[in-house]
Amino acid sequence: MKHIAPAVKSGLDFLEIKPHMLAGISCVEGPGSFTGIRMTFAHAMGMAMAADIPMSKISYFDALAHGPAQL
Repeated sequence: MKHIAPAVKSGLDFLEIKPHMLAGISCVEGPGSFTGIRMTFAHAMGMAMAADIPMSKISYFDALAHGPAQL
């Protein structure tokens, strides 16, 4: 957990975005270790609740099948 929060903050700072400016938060649901996924979802849920924004999950395999989104 000590690396997740600073990494998220660094990314948001780089993009000059505050958490309350996000439309929502999504996490990839796996594959991965149970503990790692659980810690990531716990952090995301805490951030979503604090910023009063929705949270959802993304299937890794669905995302892989669709490919990258247009920027």
